[in-house]
Amino acid sequence: MTTIAPRVIVCADWSKRPDRRRVWLADPEARVLRRLAGQNWTVSGLTEEASRWTGFSLISFDAPVGVPSSYFAAAKRAMGADAARTFMDWLPDALDQPQFFEPVTDASRWMPQQPFFSVPGGTGSLKAFQASAEQYGVVLRRRVEEQTQGNSVFAMNLPGQVAPAAQALWSELVDARRRDLPIAVWPFDGDLGQLASRGMVVAAEIYPRAAYGTALAASLPTTSRSIAKTRGHVRVEVIHAFEKSEWLRRHEIELEGRDYALADDGDFDALLTAAALLRLTLEGRPLHECDPDPVAEGGMLCA
Repeated sequence: MTTIAPRVIVCADWSKRPDRRRVWLADPEARVLRRLAGQNWTVSGLTEEASRWTGFSLISFDAPVGVPSSYFAAAKRAMGADAARTFMDWLPDALDQPQFFEPVTDASRWMPQQPFFSVPGGTGSLKAFQASAEQYGVVLRRRVEEQTQGNSVFAMNLPGQVAPAAQALWSELVDARRRDLPIAVWPFDGDLGQLASRGMVVAAEIYPRAAYGTALAASLPTTSRSIAKTRGHVRVEVIHAFEKSEWLRRHEIELEGRDYALADDGDFDALLTAAALLRLTLEGRPLHECDPDPVAEGGMLCA
């Protein structure tokens, strides 16, 4: 795999609410990790920020960019969008469906045109939605979500839900396309090598759990790890350990704004994902090991 060297790396802890989004930047040339000041970040705003650097720039979002292959096939049929080649080609048609983002609460009403669902309390509630989806030949999780034990992009009202953030991100990516902003989406617009050679601003998906190990391990390669990031004392312990990392010292990395990561779990995630991608870049390693699906499921950096 060709080693990719982005000129700048921007990592966003994404949320449905713009005021809850947290963004960190890694500059491989300047050897710095710093928090981006500002509020209410958007895809358009981050694209503008990344475009300040000449050459290939990477923006990563901790929200799903893709859908299960089985769902993609069923949804294209149901929506009459057979001509759509990739997830990003299909997405504008999906967003034009009047109830696409409206979650269903009754599993018997689930259908590809209305895939998001709110899981009520009680044993077996999630399985009921899975069974309804199976009637359309649909599995509700992507392969990468099964591998990382993540939730389905469509599931709401579950611990660790990603659906609201995904909805916001998808809407803004479609808006960026319609406005011809200079941003490509990996892997649907090409592999990283191709996009890097064109000097593109590239949006990609990242999952903090997949990045923690890369940012914190004594040596690479490593494995993913879980961190109880919502607990303040855990964040303090992890950030203090991170600051003592040998790779930070070896590459003479300057860390600016650490107190934000101590105080806020969104900043904590954005910092460590930026650090992981910076480390891979500086050590000449691939930014992902996964086999991305450029049609429906997408791919995940650091995984």
